[in-house]
Amino acid sequence: MYQIARIQPGQGQLLRAIRLESIHHNNTAFAISQTQLLGLSHDQWEQACTNAMVGQSDAIFLAWRATDVIGCVGVRIDPSPKMRHVGLVWGMYVNPAHRGNQVGSQLMQYGIAHGAQMRLHMLKLSVTTRQDAAIRLYRTLGFERYAYEPALLNIDGVDIDALHMRYVYDRK
Repeated sequence: MYQIARIQPGQGQLLRAIRLESIHHNNTAFAISQTQLLGLSHDQWEQACTNAMVGQSDAIFLAWRATDVIGCVGVRIDPSPKMRHVGLVWGMYVNPAHRGNQVGSQLMQYGIAHGAQMRLHMLKLSVTTRQDAAIRLYRTLGFERYAYEPALLNIDGVDIDALHMRYVYDRK
């Protein structure tokens, strides 16, 4: 029914399309703007794929239904030796028509598994407080709130608060 796969070189325009769709459907859930996404060149989108393909520390996973990309999630690992133990989840999105079918859970599980492969101590993410379903999903997967940030985003003069959450890996 649904498949999750790590992004491959040459899939930059698929990534561009799903990221633009995510902003279109929920502008207040993401720090990046449509203008910023539209400003990225073809080469920059392709470089994002190359930087996140198998064999790299960063990862982007795409959710597919047949030949359609219907979701994505990224995991970025800081290259600094003092920060390599922490990953950052970004760009988590599932097309509204496919929500409620465990696609988001599957995407996040791939991100969590990638962090385990990279021997991370924790994954962090930020989620706007308006995203009740996303917050529930993250809690179900074992993420816990560690901070609240008022006015993390300001969109058209409206402040949007966020929760910062973390998933701590068992290091035994």
